[in-house]
Amino acid sequence: DYPQVQLPSVMMAQVNSVSETGTSKEERWNMTIDLEDGPRTTEAVIQKKGYLYSLQIIGKDGEPDRRYPVIPGVYSFVQVKPGDRVAVAMLYGVLDPYIIGEVIGWQG
Repeated sequence: DYPQVQLPSVMMAQVNSVSETGTSKEERWNMTIDLEDGPRTTEAVIQKKGYLYSLQIIGKDGEPDRRYPVIPGVYSFVQVKPGDRVAVAMLYGVLDPYIIGEVIGWQG
């Protein structure tokens, strides 16, 4: 029984727990800053931390979908807190979610 194959490949989950992994990645962006003497372009370096999440898939009604166990060990650079809701993708029908981003304002 593989419910993730029968349901949409993008679902909502609630964050049960989070911990930092100690890993990080660096992103470099060129930014234009407006100063009094005119705009200046500079490079910004952003350090993103890695996190491990425990997630519970939830249905449209906002209630836990009991067909799915709590999923531990979901690694992501997306930063959210316990209790937050996130959109997750299940690639190729495998129960191995990837966090796409936080879901804000879902009323179901």
